[in-house]
Amino acid sequence: MSRKLSREVVYKLVFAQNFGERSSFDFSKGLEVALDEEQRIDGDELEYIKGMVEGVSAHLDELLKLIEVNLVGYTLTRVYKADLVALLIATYELKYCTDVPKNVVVNEAVELTKKFSGENGFKFVNGVLSRLTV
Repeated sequence: MSRKLSREVVYKLVFAQNFGERSSFDFSKGLEVALDEEQRIDGDELEYIKGMVEGVSAHLDELLKLIEVNLVGYTLTRVYKADLVALLIATYELKYCTDVPKNVVVNEAVELTKKFSGENGFKFVNGVLSRLTV
């Protein structure tokens, strides 16, 4: 599985964890649902996925504050949930995964938004991330 596909799994899990039944979120069950039938992951990919999901969860309040101060004309409650998940993952990567260049993080967030959000969500995510400094 490529890093791009691993990020898609992270996206699905972060979405489920934060906008599903939070109290009943189970990583293993969520992983089963997030993976397509033909997708298989190895130990390194599982470690990456789990680390990202746990990292976003552990720093959720901080990440939301970083995103909120970079919104122009929006409040967090107005941000489409699909866009917010991409912003959470990208903000976490920018702040805590310093081995990934900013342009790669932004590009991956834009691609996730194109896949999982509305028609123009990627423009919104790109704009917020371009203002974000961590």
